[in-house]
Amino acid sequence: MPFRISWPCAWFGAFSLVGLQRGAANQTAIEFFYGPACSNCLSFLRDGVLPLVEAGLPGDKVRVSVLPFIRLEDKIPVALNLWDEMCVESDVCYYSLHSICALKATVPAAIPVDAAGFAEAVHFAACNQEKRLASHPGSSLQVTSEMRAAEEAESTACATQAGIPYAPINACIESGEALRLVHSPGYTHRVQAYEHQIAQAGQEILPYIFLNGNLLLCEGSTHCSAVWKATTARYEPLDQAGSLLQLVCQRLDPKPPLCIPALGQIKNGGTTPACENCAEMGKFHWRPTTNGVFQTTQATGAATVAVAAVATVAAGTLVWRWIHCGEHEHDHEHDESKGMLLAG
Repeated sequence: MPFRISWPCAWFGAFSLVGLQRGAANQTAIEFFYGPACSNCLSFLRDGVLPLVEAGLPGDKVRVSVLPFIRLEDKIPVALNLWDEMCVESDVCYYSLHSICALKATVPAAIPVDAAGFAEAVHFAACNQEKRLASHPGSSLQVTSEMRAAEEAESTACATQAGIPYAPINACIESGEALRLVHSPGYTHRVQAYEHQIAQAGQEILPYIFLNGNLLLCEGSTHCSAVWKATTARYEPLDQAGSLLQLVCQRLDPKPPLCIPALGQIKNGGTTPACENCAEMGKFHWRPTTNGVFQTTQATGAATVAVAAVATVAAGTLVWRWIHCGEHEHDHEHDESKGMLLAG
């Protein structure tokens, strides 16, 4: 069965998401999307997201989601089995799956920040990101048996460290549930809906963080200063810049006790180096060979970090673009005849 997400569905998803976020006037929602090969994202997970989810904020007032970012644009139908095969064979998608399973409660939508097991799942994701970047800091597009064994060992260790069982995460991977979560409307429609806003804002660096459905501009992992407004097509300064915890605390009334010290520490958080470990600083092309093994070639040029996979099928040529560490390609409008898989 072909996998197709139409733009009408994406726009419907966009309006639904924005309406949902804005309709809950007494709630604040933070949605955090990160790339599995992005060290910048790890800084945000540690310094921005974990303090937020561990602050003891009320779940009836604050909702949060944390997910790896895998983006799909399809110009022609793509068979699900082909999409899945390419995903599990490419590191930028494969390394997202364990965390998606751990964080699957947030796939449909942001959940109460105090939901049982949520903070532990975020700890797992941060640990998984840290260990992956330490053991495999570069980009190796073809997932090898050594990489799979390392990911399983690292995920097992991270589950123990986070205080959650590894068995359900492993079952989620082995049963194919992880890929079904990626294909689910809660995930694909959200990503499609936000992709337009990301492109409109010209955001090029992961993570992508949304405050009540609007893209945040964050200069560092503890300092966000502006929010994108579609009505004016520009970033507008926040009343008070600060960390994710500080931004949320500013919107709570009455303010929980833990917000008082957080708000008293508001200061310029500086900038976090973007993808300082990026072996992705170049452009890679990968394609299936006659024996089905994927090979890579590195092209020169460093402005946009992308990985493209070309597979010849009866329907035509599919171009699969894998985006590392927050690059957003602005030339996709020239690829009208190509199917593209984009991953953060």
